[in-house]
Amino acid sequence: MLSQVFLYKIAVLVLWRKRDRAEYRVGSMPMIASRGADRPDGVDHALSDRGLHDMLGRRLHAARRRSLRQGGLSRSGMRQAMDPKGVPIWIEYAKLIISMSTPIVTGIVGYLVLQLGFGIEKNKQLNQELVKKRLAFYDAVAPDLNRLFCFYQVVGDWSDLDPAKIIEMTRRIDKNFYVYRFIFSDKIFETYIEFSRGYFEPYAGAGLPARLRLDVHYVKRQMGSKFDEAWLPNVARAPGDHGEQSALYRRLMTDLGRTITGPSTVSTTG
Repeated sequence: MLSQVFLYKIAVLVLWRKRDRAEYRVGSMPMIASRGADRPDGVDHALSDRGLHDMLGRRLHAARRRSLRQGGLSRSGMRQAMDPKGVPIWIEYAKLIISMSTPIVTGIVGYLVLQLGFGIEKNKQLNQELVKKRLAFYDAVAPDLNRLFCFYQVVGDWSDLDPAKIIEMTRRIDKNFYVYRFIFSDKIFETYIEFSRGYFEPYAGAGLPARLRLDVHYVKRQMGSKFDEAWLPNVARAPGDHGEQSALYRRLMTDLGRTITGPSTVSTTG
């Protein structure tokens, strides 16, 4: 279809240029309008000269029509080509260029829109996978963090726990945070480090586990006779504050929840 339109436009332009050249030749012919002494018979020949000019114009017009008809143009196309007051030639060239460039521009715009859609879909899939990983991490650490909190606050199922079990849970929590730290923001890992320092005294000695920073007076009062004195070697010399430890736990869990349900922000530092 595009090639047919293109050939049609070219044919119109060629015939139009031929018409312009023919009109120029006819228009440049001198008019013979001599009178009296200019002619031996003294007869006014202006009318006959004008008639000659009109006759040549009619023949040229008929020749153009035959050429256009042989070129396969429709009646509207012939009228447009035969119109002596037609639009300038550069407008026809502009129309031709626009008609040829429209499908190219449409194709480029369609390609860009398609690539944009692919990019959005890819980012969506990556974010979905990231949220799944974060949810799996939360499911792994949240129960142990909650049991740790319960033992220090002497609430919930604290009676099922002891310092040995607390140390075991802490090792699991540490491992998960260090393995998955890079799918979270730096703020999450910093909050966990602050939490860990509030609950434990690290570096108790070579080959020794971290000691629990229990608020001993508070824990003994809450546990009563169920407090085991054998736990004291596992308790840090510098006791913790159960109120501060509660605030650290809530801050860590709140930040984790916001990170999982909010915008995806991946750490880019080691």
